[in-house]
Amino acid sequence: MDTQIPQQEIRKSRIKNISKYALILFVIFCFIYGIRNLLTKSVHLDQLRTSIASVGPMLNTITSSGIVIPASEQVLTAPISGVISQVFLTPGSAVKPGESILELDKQFVQLEYESLNDELEVRKNRVIKLNLEFKKNIQDLELENNIKELQLKRLETQLDDARKLENIGGVTEEEVEEAALNLEIARLEKKKLENELTFRNASLDSDQKNLQLEIAIQEKKIKELASKLRQSDISAPRSSVVTWVNENIGSKINEGDPLVRLADLNSFRIEASSADMHAQRIKVNMPVNIRIDDKELEGYIGRILPEVENNTIKFEVIIIDAQSDLLKANLRVEVFVIADKKEQAIRVVNGPAFKGTREQEIFVKRGHKAIKQRVHTGISNFEFVEIIDGVQAGDTLIISDLSELMHLDEFMLK
Repeated sequence: MDTQIPQQEIRKSRIKNISKYALILFVIFCFIYGIRNLLTKSVHLDQLRTSIASVGPMLNTITSSGIVIPASEQVLTAPISGVISQVFLTPGSAVKPGESILELDKQFVQLEYESLNDELEVRKNRVIKLNLEFKKNIQDLELENNIKELQLKRLETQLDDARKLENIGGVTEEEVEEAALNLEIARLEKKKLENELTFRNASLDSDQKNLQLEIAIQEKKIKELASKLRQSDISAPRSSVVTWVNENIGSKINEGDPLVRLADLNSFRIEASSADMHAQRIKVNMPVNIRIDDKELEGYIGRILPEVENNTIKFEVIIIDAQSDLLKANLRVEVFVIADKKEQAIRVVNGPAFKGTREQEIFVKRGHKAIKQRVHTGISNFEFVEIIDGVQAGDTLIISDLSELMHLDEFMLK
């Protein structure tokens, strides 16, 4: 037969069990709280990055990247069509003015040059021959004109004699009229000769001008071809560095094809790019800071390329000190476009604590404690962040990433 347990004993047993479980939970809570407090409640100050809020100028920059390239490049093109016969220098070679880089086979152009010279001599001989023929024709016409002058005088005398004889009945009226007609015909023939002389003079002058023009054109062609022949020995126009050369000996090239690229490595510029989300903010002539190994150079945007590629825009930066020793060809640099500027602002050093939002919480050092403080940020750049409110100049802010401690309102500093 089962024994009935008194209600009082049952209550005591329940209270005892509840107390036991409560004690276990309390111990667990204290253990977790103690461990958590041990890990997060106290941090060594020398393990944290801090910055004292100060008042100073503040720049709002657009972070971009760029590559240093020569400020000026020159492409040497083929002056003639031909074949590459020799290459004297390779990319990376430094050249002096007049130093040969590449040579073209100029045999065909040399033949053309000689042919043009032969044609020029033929034209010059034609001018000489034309002058000789002109002199002969003019002399013949002048002689005919002189003869016709004598004939006119004789016919005038004959007409006078015929009129005198007519008065005494020595000749008939018909004979007088015939003498007058012969005189008039002779006068017209002389006039014709004079017109011919005038025409020949004018015609010769025109022919000579045409031939002289042909000679001038031919001489110009020869001069240009001679210049191209000299240029077929591709040489450096100034001190520079070869960045590219067509090294395909024996390959056929056409006039105007690029053969050599030269760069002036004493002066540089930057080809920069930025995310296209900044396209509306980036403008020509905006000031730029260029960071190279913790050092900075100043510049400005010279031009913006119209194309957008791979969600980026490209622009050219003109460097104020374009001959700085910091600059080297193909060096990658950080480019910061200055979009806005404040002369007086409360600022702190930029660090991992700042997440890019306008409103956020950050820890401020107060004695031996770090107190969580809500702040509003303004413009920022790679170096500083503007604090609009929440802290004052002179406050010390912890700028390390304290994401794991953001659940705390404060913690101790050792």
